[in-house]
Amino acid sequence: MLFTNLRKYTKTIMWIIAIFIVPAFVIWNIGSAIRNRRSGYAGKIFDEKINWQTFFEEKLAARNEAWMRYGDKLDPSIDLDEQTWTRLILLSEAKKRNIKVSGDELLTYIKNLPVFRLSALDSQTYAEIVARLFQQRPNEFEQGIRHSLLINKLLEQVTGAISVTDTEIKEKYIQEFEQASGSYVLFDPKNFTDAVTGETDTGLKNYYEKNKQAFKTPEQVNVRYIEVKIEKFKNDIEITEERMQKYYENNKEKYKIANENKKEKENQTIQYQPLGEVRDLIRDKLLEKEMTNHAQDLARQLLNKLYDDENFENAAQAYGLSVQETGPFSMLEEIPNVGLNFAFLKAAFSLKKGEISEIVHTPTAFYIIKLIEKIAPHIPEYEKIVEKVRQTYTNTEAAKLARQKAEDILSQIKDLVSAGKMDFEAAANKLEVETKEVTDFTRLGYIRGLGYAKEFIDVAFSLKPQEISNIIDTQRGFCILQLKRIIAADEEQFEKEKETYRNKVLLEKRNEFLNNWFAEIKKKADPISYLESNTQAQ
Repeated sequence: MLFTNLRKYTKTIMWIIAIFIVPAFVIWNIGSAIRNRRSGYAGKIFDEKINWQTFFEEKLAARNEAWMRYGDKLDPSIDLDEQTWTRLILLSEAKKRNIKVSGDELLTYIKNLPVFRLSALDSQTYAEIVARLFQQRPNEFEQGIRHSLLINKLLEQVTGAISVTDTEIKEKYIQEFEQASGSYVLFDPKNFTDAVTGETDTGLKNYYEKNKQAFKTPEQVNVRYIEVKIEKFKNDIEITEERMQKYYENNKEKYKIANENKKEKENQTIQYQPLGEVRDLIRDKLLEKEMTNHAQDLARQLLNKLYDDENFENAAQAYGLSVQETGPFSMLEEIPNVGLNFAFLKAAFSLKKGEISEIVHTPTAFYIIKLIEKIAPHIPEYEKIVEKVRQTYTNTEAAKLARQKAEDILSQIKDLVSAGKMDFEAAANKLEVETKEVTDFTRLGYIRGLGYAKEFIDVAFSLKPQEISNIIDTQRGFCILQLKRIIAADEEQFEKEKETYRNKVLLEKRNEFLNNWFAEIKKKADPISYLESNTQAQ
């Protein structure tokens, strides 16, 4: 054990752990119960099978790292399975490169973890803290930390040679802070739908026949599910005044009144919002947490029952719940009666017919899902999608009309402006089209009336002042832009911020490199997960 030679420093922090670990581990305990009902392999990487023990140990290491990084702000919906596969792939790469972590490096790192810095440790106290806080033996905990350090060393090795030049820093600074202003005209296809013709049955059928692939439906699933709504427990929970007071005192820094005046700030006693002003906020926060815990407990009981009896109706009725069915839906659309919900989608599409998911946590509910059927991609018969064909045809033709109108207006505006008769706005007004002014936008900003429009922004910064663009195709429609001016980035401010900005640019460059590098490694690893195929109730 790593801490055999450590001796006493100060008092232990077991009381802190007792208070802190309960909510954090509510999320994870179910993993052990599920694991005990599984057998075989978790999946494959680099064409080598990963057994459940290895996967589960690495998942615990991923959990520990997430918890130590985020503490009580840890998002319960964090995808630990995905992180575990990432760790396993990176560890395999570290092994190929013969990267090592010494015992001294491991010891130094663990001693400097905040949870251990607060405490006086002998080997027994250390083991107790690890057992209570991480629910592991010391050697298991240390192995996870060692793996995290190996991964860090690997990533440092991969990105160690990356640097940024002064030219790169300045280019990035200019891209972020250079501003542009101009005026534009928008031709929205929605305004041309009434002018569309040819919507006869014959015309629509011909359009369908010529564009069948456009109507091909993606893979769909139909699932049944049991929903445990978080709001279900609202009337069962009482948040006492004493509890709100305790939360307020323990989190008082959140309610500090900011003072922007530096001189006054130095001499002023720190002030806080009184409890009376934040009582409702605190009550809502505590209530939300309690409701979530109650809902999660019920979902856990429900899932355990499904392992003994996979009959959905029996399990739901046992807890006063009902079974609902979605009907077919794809990854690209809202789930009937559920809405847009990525966690639900991911779980539903990962299942095989008849399989039951683990608990799916969303902001408003916990779900357990059973796949009824998967529907392969196909082209529906015309009669079944007449309205969709009609709408697609109308939208397509309206876009053609809008673009044609934009091209006609662009030609006329350029003629009027080049002849020196009038400016851009006057020419547009003469042609009875509305101009919109956009001021001081950056390459990273939003355009009023368009939202984030990369094509528009790219064109804007490529123009010279007073130059008129060609047609710009955006998600909102077709635009004509005249650039008014470019406001250069502040050179003096750049020099002041240069070194700080260097770190930002270097981090971005390293992250971009790492993302591309890992994509290649992952492609070689060709990870295959058996997790979903083991989620069927036994």
